[in-house]
Amino acid sequence: LEDDRIVGLHRKAVQASLSALERFAETRVRKEGACTDRRTSNIVAALFEHDTSREQDPLLHTHAVIFNATWDNEEREWKALQPRAMFKALAYSDAVYNTEMTRELVRLGYDVHQVGKAWEITGVPREVIERFSKRRNHITKRLAEELGKPSNAGLDTHTLRNRIARDERKRKIRDADKKALVRKWRSELGANDGLVLARLHATARGRRPTLPKPDYAAALEW
Repeated sequence: LEDDRIVGLHRKAVQASLSALERFAETRVRKEGACTDRRTSNIVAALFEHDTSREQDPLLHTHAVIFNATWDNEEREWKALQPRAMFKALAYSDAVYNTEMTRELVRLGYDVHQVGKAWEITGVPREVIERFSKRRNHITKRLAEELGKPSNAGLDTHTLRNRIARDERKRKIRDADKKALVRKWRSELGANDGLVLARLHATARGRRPTLPKPDYAAALEW
């Protein structure tokens, strides 16, 4: 699905997500016997954008490295970041990203639908999604294997999945040949997959959809 506009949407959604998270930034206040936290609502972060997974599948994503520093406007100095409230707001920050991406994808002409906690572009064949999800599929397979071992009894699925993802990840390939990767990805597509994706792209380009009217009651109920 070659649509460079989606890269721009991703970058804007990342910025919106970080801006939402930034509002929860705090610093500790310990002067004159105080033992509280003060909301600063500012962070310093470096963003690193990648477009492949460790299995060299196409996977546009951004890593945000947040520095342990925030500006305390009352004390007029840089201080250590108190991230407790930010950790609590991570799910909210994720929701902001998903909202920005799904809304703007619809505005570009794509239909989207929810799959579990994720969102997918309607019309992309399930076989294509699975074929280019080698990293996730490996973790899912290994998780099933590890859950069957007596030594892992009592471990929750989330902890075990994270351990597998951390311990069994491949080293990142630096300076990969993007043209060679694109050729590889095209070779992995089925006979009709390329046509389906091209048609999906062309249809989106030709549409001028309007966003549905917000149903706040339904959103709150959900």
